[in-house]
Amino acid sequence: MTTTDDEIESVGPDRLAHVEALLKANDLPSHDIHDEEVTIFESRIEDRLVGIGGLELYDSVGLLRSLVIKQSYRGKGHGNRLIKALEEVAKNDEVEILFLLTISASEYFCDLGYREITRSEIPPTIRKTAEFSDLCPESAICMRKQI
Repeated sequence: MTTTDDEIESVGPDRLAHVEALLKANDLPSHDIHDEEVTIFESRIEDRLVGIGGLELYDSVGLLRSLVIKQSYRGKGHGNRLIKALEEVAKNDEVEILFLLTISASEYFCDLGYREITRSEIPPTIRKTAEFSDLCPESAICMRKQI
C-alpha cells in the first residue's frame, strides 16, 4: 500500500528483530510482537525505515498499537499517514472501532479523531490482549475511534 511517498507493508516474522529494537529504544512494549494476533506494519521511503505500527483485529474491534516514527522523520506527517493506512487495513477487515493505549500522545491521537474513554469502556476482547492486560501500565490513557 502506498500513501504519498510512504510505502507501508506488513512485516514478516523474519524481520521482527528491528521492530523489537525500535520499540525498546522508544520505551514501548515488545514482548508480544511475535504473537500471531499481532500484525506489525512498517513505513519506508526508498528502502529507509520511517516507522512502525501494529494492529490486532478481533471481529468488529481492533487495537492500534506499537506506533513509532524514527526521530529523524517526526513532525513531517509520516505518523499521520501510517495511522491512516492502518485504519484503512482495519476498515477493510470490517473493523468498526479501533482502540489504543497511550502514555504520552493522547493530544496527538485526539487530533486524529480518537477520544479518551475509561478502561471499563474497553470491550472484553481488547481487555484480554497482552498490550492491555500486561504490557501497558494502568496509568495509560485509553482511546477509541469509530472508523
